[in-house]
Amino acid sequence: MSVNATFADISAYIEALRICQEKFGGQVRSDRQFTTHGRHASRLPVMRAQALIAFRSVWDVICLIMQLLRDRRRRNASRIVFTQRAFCFVDADNELQDRIARPLVGESSIFVNQSKSERIDRINGQRVFNTGGAVQLLRRTVFRHLSSDLSAFVAYRLINDIVLRFANGREVLSLCFYDMNGLSLAFSRFRSRFVLSEVQHGSIINFPPYEIPSPIRLADRYYVKNEATVGFLKGHLCRDFCCDYVVFPIAPRQAVRSDHLNVLYASTIEFNGLHPVFLEYLQDVDYGAVNIIIRLHPRERDQRDHFAAQLASVGAIYTFDDSPDWIEANPFEDLVVVSPWSSTLEDAHNIGLMAIAIDPVGRDRYAHLSGSPLFVYSERLRDILCGATGELRTVCSPVRTND
Repeated sequence: MSVNATFADISAYIEALRICQEKFGGQVRSDRQFTTHGRHASRLPVMRAQALIAFRSVWDVICLIMQLLRDRRRRNASRIVFTQRAFCFVDADNELQDRIARPLVGESSIFVNQSKSERIDRINGQRVFNTGGAVQLLRRTVFRHLSSDLSAFVAYRLINDIVLRFANGREVLSLCFYDMNGLSLAFSRFRSRFVLSEVQHGSIINFPPYEIPSPIRLADRYYVKNEATVGFLKGHLCRDFCCDYVVFPIAPRQAVRSDHLNVLYASTIEFNGLHPVFLEYLQDVDYGAVNIIIRLHPRERDQRDHFAAQLASVGAIYTFDDSPDWIEANPFEDLVVVSPWSSTLEDAHNIGLMAIAIDPVGRDRYAHLSGSPLFVYSERLRDILCGATGELRTVCSPVRTND
């Protein structure tokens, strides 16, 4: 298959990705209880807001083309970054900042917000071009006869191709190849006019969309966190194609000793709250000896009140980590990272911290860490963390399972 693949070929690939992710989702959700949270807004105001976003987005598309044409005359080839609010953080001045492509973006970078339902004015103090609203307008009108995924793909490709025909050799950064915007970039009719790069924002080893060898070269370059990821890509997603790989260097970390055991819990979206294993552990913690830090998945930050209520129900004393980079924000030498299966587990292991997976999905996803004394699987945290004293029990054996 080539970038000029038929619509049927592209549809088949999108369906294969969907089935793969559904299978993984079924594995995650098996034998678990889930709840949803949030308020349902009145439909009429929501429709009005969406219509306004759509029509303002059409203007943004026109402005973006004009910007690219001006840059071409000035021989400016700055990067184009496709992003959305989940890939940003709010700084101390209540301004939105990029948190994924930070090492790559500068003052001349062009930010494109791909969200279909949310508008962003500025990122890193720079104007943002919101194109997702125009995509949503096309989905609801011209392409409404197609399935949800296909209508989004076709609409994204149409809007992005209108823009990228003027890319003029730029590097285009995609933060997720397997969403419909990312796939529209990979299958762009003007792919030869830009360099497509994917910036990894989490661990992708053993993650379903990356396990299937791709039918085309989905990206020309990958920015990754470690050499193990390069090996995984070469053996799976990029098996049949040659790509460039750039490994981000690990930032120097000034580790300090602490009088407490510092435990960072990283949430995962499938639970819509704290994992029951971690909740059970919190009931047995001596909060004079243990410092609990909660870091929410970007897509769960609007559920902060729900997490706070859960933590209050077990009498937990804690702080939320809202920093753009948990590694920089938590320089504790004895930090222990706990999660069902967040990619923070792999990050923690790679910088020499103890990582504890508390769900079978995490055990299986990070099976490549098996044998390391820094990675442990357990559904009984008390076996590893002494709640009464705050001490970290020494784990000398390979990955422990408590099935």
